[in-house]
Amino acid sequence: MHEADRKSFHAYVTPEHLKLTHTFYQSCYRHDKKLRSLSKRTIKSTCKTREGDWYTVKEIRMYENVDTSFGNSIINYAVIIEIIHRQGRKGDAIVNGDDSIIFTDKSLDVEQAIRFRHVELDHRYEAADVQDVEFCRTKCVINNNGKPTMMMNPSRISQIFGMTYNRYVSNYQQYLVKVLAANALINKNTPCNNDWRDLHKSITFGKYFNPNTQFRHLNRALTRVVFTILFTTMSK
Repeated sequence: MHEADRKSFHAYVTPEHLKLTHTFYQSCYRHDKKLRSLSKRTIKSTCKTREGDWYTVKEIRMYENVDTSFGNSIINYAVIIEIIHRQGRKGDAIVNGDDSIIFTDKSLDVEQAIRFRHVELDHRYEAADVQDVEFCRTKCVINNNGKPTMMMNPSRISQIFGMTYNRYVSNYQQYLVKVLAANALINKNTPCNNDWRDLHKSITFGKYFNPNTQFRHLNRALTRVVFTILFTTMSK
């Protein structure tokens, strides 16, 4: 297993990489003409500064493009799979933008992999045992079905529940319900799934949350959930 962290990822994205993502998108959306037109705009980006100056940037990855994160994940995955294939290994990878974990039947030749990517100073591989690997705040665990999956620290999820970077949230109760739904989904294959799923169902009466729907006793129920989580965390 290898941990990979490719720094300055945007600087090494080529026009060929961008076109690779466009091919993937087209295959998903049946060669949609509108999508093809929008994709071409990522090859040639016309921008305007706050001062009103116009400029054009060609054939590079632009920050804050709508597909930057997902597009980089596709590129990263494609390159990793090609490296595994060229070295005669069997394996797969989990990617999130420029971060990745690579699973192979035999260790990869790290120097060869770095040379293949042409980013010697900006790319770092670390061989590690599965028990020591942490990826996007998750670690590998065996779920109730006996299958490996990635799981966040359940204590941390409870500790940060209800927190927000925004000082004022327009509807904090709706925000909490959405966080409950998110926690249930990201733990869908982990032992913690039932806890978050049951909490979400107790609030939404077993229905998917609709932000335009008002639930009776919503504030009281959410307050009970928040205090239950906080009390449980503080007691440990």
